[in-house]
Amino acid sequence: MEQVNQQPPGGQQSFPQTNQQEKQLITILGVQGLSYQNYSVVELKIVLQIIKHAQKAILGYVIPYRLTSQTFNGFTAEQRAAGHTDVIMKLSEFPYGAHHYPQLRDAIKRIESHPIQLPFKQGDQTYYRKFSCLFKSEIYQDRHKNWMVNFRFDNNVIRFFYNYDKGVSYIDLNAINQCRGASSIKLYLIMNCWAAKGFTISKTTHIQQLMHGREDYYKTWSELDSRCLTFACKDLKRLYRNRIIDQYITYKPFFLEEREKVKHHLPEHITFTLHD
Repeated sequence: MEQVNQQPPGGQQSFPQTNQQEKQLITILGVQGLSYQNYSVVELKIVLQIIKHAQKAILGYVIPYRLTSQTFNGFTAEQRAAGHTDVIMKLSEFPYGAHHYPQLRDAIKRIESHPIQLPFKQGDQTYYRKFSCLFKSEIYQDRHKNWMVNFRFDNNVIRFFYNYDKGVSYIDLNAINQCRGASSIKLYLIMNCWAAKGFTISKTTHIQQLMHGREDYYKTWSELDSRCLTFACKDLKRLYRNRIIDQYITYKPFFLEEREKVKHHLPEHITFTLHD
């Protein structure tokens, strides 16, 4: 199982060469890919597997009706009365074998300790609503001795996590599984949710929040560049060269004054260019 908190510097881990493999496309809502949180590799994969489990609701309900956090009303009378929605899955649905279940359980419990901020729109403006966590969970064995997990989502979280405000995108779980770190997984999600041709300009604080849930996670440009963006972009370029993904991303910082770069201040914004 991957290291859950540290991502390796590029080139220090040995991976077999991969040929192009069959895509495992899933539909992801922009709010899910553009949330502010600081999940590890394992935690990101857990959340993506929950989104895969919810494909029927996303494709059959959220997208056709373009539901917002205000118009989402897909709750049963029981769920409305309880104030929460339970999603029950087998641990075997997650991409880890039974011998990794202890680590998987630990990662599920860690997600409960992470706050998450979910985007929503009012007019043309995007705002973020903060929640203490994405879900609470209970892990147990059913009467057939299958290990199960009950994810309990507050209904308000459901309304924001499953809304159409930031559009819809498609990602390849095969590509996710071949990323070497959390930053490259998150940048792959961001890249697809932006769904932009040419270039995208983003405030540096916004990028830090998207990648790590905090606008001050890195104090200097050299830290953000070397510990996060360089690694993530090189990793995605590797997947592009191996024909796992169809596009890669490059970036360029913009400083208000050149001396700020010399002093390692954070740039005002970063321009990201998608190469298709």
